[in-house]
Amino acid sequence: MSTRPNLPIGYWLKEADRVITEAINRAQAAHNISRTEWQVLNTLAEGGGANRADLDGIMRPFANAAGLDGIITGLVGRGWVGQSGTGEQETFRLTDAGRQGHATILAQQKEVRRRAVAGISEEDYATVIRVLQRMVSNLGESAPSTPVRSAPPATRPNPNQPIKGSPVMELRVALTTGDYERLMRFYGQGLGLDPAQLWTNDQDRAVIYDLGRGTLEIFDEPHAEAVDQIEAGQRSSGPLRFALRVPDLQVALDRLLAQGATLVHPPVVTPWGHHNVRLQDPDGMQITLFQIPDQAAPGNSPS
Repeated sequence: MSTRPNLPIGYWLKEADRVITEAINRAQAAHNISRTEWQVLNTLAEGGGANRADLDGIMRPFANAAGLDGIITGLVGRGWVGQSGTGEQETFRLTDAGRQGHATILAQQKEVRRRAVAGISEEDYATVIRVLQRMVSNLGESAPSTPVRSAPPATRPNPNQPIKGSPVMELRVALTTGDYERLMRFYGQGLGLDPAQLWTNDQDRAVIYDLGRGTLEIFDEPHAEAVDQIEAGQRSSGPLRFALRVPDLQVALDRLLAQGATLVHPPVVTPWGHHNVRLQDPDGMQITLFQIPDQAAPGNSPS
């Protein structure tokens, strides 16, 4: 590599994909499964299953429709994947044998990844991911179905510059979970977010999502009860609840429900003119999604 430092990024992307694919295929040869077959298997394992449309979107950069048909047929034929429904409702899930095979291959995958990132710091790895995500986002239509989104600069303050008059530069909320992949999918795919920073090694994992502008709201008990009554019909949230402003309430609601959210109460129109809905994430955290219609009165309001 050191003798070819000035080759363009396209060369290194293709070369990295080639050597990673070859390493994975060698490691998985004993199981007679290719890299793309593994990607389908892992997608089904992480999501608890998927319909055909979801698989098409996720696998589009790696396999065309005919190729994906062949992969699915092969995995079904060896008893690792079961299918139900037809057409748009056709759904695929791992069988017991598939889950066992996935666990065995996952251990080999981790070893390949350990070798691939040897000598690369977590910060450098996260930077590479961000750069590639930005390039995909910039070039548009060939991006995968899970969108890479970035708010316009005018609506996202620079986190390294404090808001004028505020001694706090940034608000972060840290969630600890026993099921990391599930919660990462829920917030990442459910809200269409991309990691701002990633920490991944053989011992532990963490991710940071940029949620734009943050505020801290402190309610007394009567105020919390009043908001809960409006959004949920009764006092239901604990001492901590998320309130996320979204551009399209129904779109965000549908995405999060698809990722395992529980609907606490159907959407309501608040007395201050916002459209709100109360959800619960897979770990039990209550979430308010709210949309401010164009005609809503300006100014701050409880969320």
